[in-house]
Amino acid sequence: MQERFTESDYEALSTYLGALVSSGASLNDGVEVDDVEDELSDNLAQFRCSPLAALATVRDPDGRAMVRGVSAGVLASAAFAARGVGVEECIDFPDPDSPGFGSIRLRLGAWDVIDIGYEPGGEWTTRLVHHEGLEPPTYWV
Repeated sequence: MQERFTESDYEALSTYLGALVSSGASLNDGVEVDDVEDELSDNLAQFRCSPLAALATVRDPDGRAMVRGVSAGVLASAAFAARGVGVEECIDFPDPDSPGFGSIRLRLGAWDVIDIGYEPGGEWTTRLVHHEGLEPPTYWV
């Protein structure tokens, strides 16, 4: 039996799905929010612990991604957007010689810029995907 969504689960779904969509992701064709909710109900503990990661990786019963357009840049922008921090610009610089490696530049205002390096399973990528941490190793330009 599936656990039921609470009011705070619905609020998190709205906030984090909205953040993903505003950052460039979208639901796949034929997928409705109710479908996503139903799949997330199978593992509500994961969703409650890390809603952004759960939404970014949710699959339908046939194993197809329910959300498309998820990338390192979209995840970074969505993590900030979900907390009300506007990302003015997000540029993903993948390393062409090393798949999964690269960096993201986020512009949070006229002058505030954050550069974030990422790698498969790297500390910041893991924190973002699994904990939505907003204190990645960064330097301000």
